[in-house]
Amino acid sequence: MLSIESLKSVFETSAVGCLIIYPDAPRFTIAYANEAYLNILNTHLPDILGKSVIASADPDFVNKLTYILQHQKAADESCYPILDDKGQVAFIVTSVQQDHLVPQKQTTAIFDDQSANILESITDAFFAVDQHWCVTYWNKEAEKVMQMPRHGIIGKNLWELFPDAVNLAYYKEYHMAMLEKIPRHFEIYYPIYAIWMEVSVYPSNNGISVFFKDIGHRVEAEKQLKEAKQNYKNLFNLSPLPMCVYDMDTLRYLDVNEAAIVHYGYSHEEFMNMTLNDIRPNTGFDELAYILKNEVIPGEIHTKITTHQKKNGELIMVETRGNCIEFGDHKARLVAKIDVTKTIAAEEAVKRSEQYFKALIQSGSELIAIIDAEGHYSYINSSTNSILGIDPESYLGKSPFKFIHPDDIPTVKEQMELIATKKRIKVSPFRFCTSDQEYRWLEAVVTDMRDDPAVGGLVTNSRDVTRRIEYEIKLKESINRFNLVSKATSDAIFDFDAQLDVLYWGDGFRENFGHTPGESLQYSDWATKIHPEEKERVLAEHDLCKQNKEKRLDTKYRFRCADGTYKVVLQKCSLIYDEDGTLLRMLGSLQNITETVNYIKAIEAQNILLNEISWTQSHIVRAPLARLIGLLALVHTEELGSANHEVFTHIQLSAAELDQVTTEIIKKTEALDKA
Repeated sequence: MLSIESLKSVFETSAVGCLIIYPDAPRFTIAYANEAYLNILNTHLPDILGKSVIASADPDFVNKLTYILQHQKAADESCYPILDDKGQVAFIVTSVQQDHLVPQKQTTAIFDDQSANILESITDAFFAVDQHWCVTYWNKEAEKVMQMPRHGIIGKNLWELFPDAVNLAYYKEYHMAMLEKIPRHFEIYYPIYAIWMEVSVYPSNNGISVFFKDIGHRVEAEKQLKEAKQNYKNLFNLSPLPMCVYDMDTLRYLDVNEAAIVHYGYSHEEFMNMTLNDIRPNTGFDELAYILKNEVIPGEIHTKITTHQKKNGELIMVETRGNCIEFGDHKARLVAKIDVTKTIAAEEAVKRSEQYFKALIQSGSELIAIIDAEGHYSYINSSTNSILGIDPESYLGKSPFKFIHPDDIPTVKEQMELIATKKRIKVSPFRFCTSDQEYRWLEAVVTDMRDDPAVGGLVTNSRDVTRRIEYEIKLKESINRFNLVSKATSDAIFDFDAQLDVLYWGDGFRENFGHTPGESLQYSDWATKIHPEEKERVLAEHDLCKQNKEKRLDTKYRFRCADGTYKVVLQKCSLIYDEDGTLLRMLGSLQNITETVNYIKAIEAQNILLNEISWTQSHIVRAPLARLIGLLALVHTEELGSANHEVFTHIQLSAAELDQVTTEIIKKTEALDKA
């Protein structure tokens, strides 16, 4: 950026007296004078700085200043403008001339001792020639720059000494100064010496005086400055981020890059007729002015997120990053605009997810904690209040082993060592201290997340299993009693835990059916041992019993033995429900009634055989007996001798007795059938 400080660095070492003037007509204030100028006038910078140059200038010089302001170009070689990026006059530079500020005697080629001392002490190279181009003076700096001692120069013709310069601008410029009596100022590259020179030529009645110096470093600096400016323009115009420059007073756009044109949809011409308010629908001019006045600090990058509107009406969230700059004669701000609409939406989604996750974690029934590399709690959720009655803050920075029951510590440590080779382990139930110094049973799953920078530790998910452990202890005691009872009877005793879906068998199952004592099965496994022809009926009876909340169930079916054969069993069991009517347990026995059933079948077979005998006696035997009785009745009507009559009487009595016996057999058979 062009400033008086940057100009000082250019002119402060020049042997030519230079005066820098602000273009603030009609005053034309002195902004700077270099050391050569001050030495020539025998004055000091504070004595002239800030004063008007008009007071000591002739009308021709004032006309030159006015001409420069009107035309933005040099009035002559001794008075020329310095233009800014917009082509406007930023400063006016005038070289010392005898016509207005420099006395005539300062530029003559007649060098007295005082002049010689000055010319030898200045940092610029200097030489003088008379009207015949003979060198009359050659100072030490000229010897150094041109690498030619003065004793070989003085009195000789300049163009004979430097014939190669005849074809360069030196020749033309020096002759113009000699003939037209006009100072000349130019920069030239001298290929013989491979250096850039800044040359100032001042004519006099005796010839010309020439100040020159090596400006290679300045040319290189200007080249770098030019490249830097071009790089800046490239950074601005080719940046993938939308960028703009706006006037801080009017908020009007001064420039926008291609990315801004593409992103917002406005052309460059449209932007140049717009202000910041045109793309900020929710921000008024007063609010923007307040932000610029109270929040924006010159020299510091100011960042803000606001809502912008594209040409198509789409609203976007934009993060603006800007800094104050001078843009021509404007106090301006350079602003980069980053569209963060999707980023903010993603962050909001993550935030909602985190809040949801946090709510799940904090309100969940599990105790979730993180153990850091030192083995201390670095995080623990609020479930400690409901599970253990202790505030989570009380655990932070402490070892979990401080709260584990001493008898359980060795087992827990042994299992925790497995995390060195496994990503996740399960820790068997252990006792953990509560607020009232009692213990609750916890069961934990530990996940190694030490390689995750967001966690950096072991994550433990613990749940309270006190009720389950206590139930298992009671169940174990019940099983022990169950085993004692099963040994005292030949029946197969069983205990079905409906909550765990586990069926425990007693010793009677081995003696009666060949199954291993103590073997535990699920309810569905037991059902597979029911004979296929009876399975549907038996299961339906169980379901109906549970549905009606009946406390007793007796049923008979065939049960498969370990060797694949079946035995007939009589199942008798009691059902236990909770207060809600949910089945908890079913205790009972399977009585092997195979022999009883077989005995009954044998008796039934005998009864069938007896019925057949009875039928035979009552039907087959009775028929001939009936015929015999009938014949006797016929015989009885005829006359018999006394001897035959006695025989007949005996036959008749026997037939009557046989008929009575047959009648008794029929009655008993009928009674047996009824039984």
